[in-house]
Amino acid sequence: MKKSYILASLAALLASLAALLASLAALLARSDAVGVVGTAPGFAASATGGGSVTPQYPGDITELKTWLTDSTTRVIVLNKE
Repeated sequence: MKKSYILASLAALLASLAALLASLAALLARSDAVGVVGTAPGFAASATGGGSVTPQYPGDITELKTWLTDSTTRVIVLNKE
């Protein structure tokens, strides 16, 4: 095998590993944002969460309004102020 081929293969492997680590870091950062602080007031005080449902993040207020008024069951995470 030629030295340049080995170096190119190693560079490609390192680039793939870097992309994988970046994706993992982004996933961990996002899952950390789903934490709950405190207790919900009123009728929501006994809510236990969405079970094993994958949380969904609305991209904008229009999407959030659609999700809140349709009949689909989902866990909605608001990550914007």
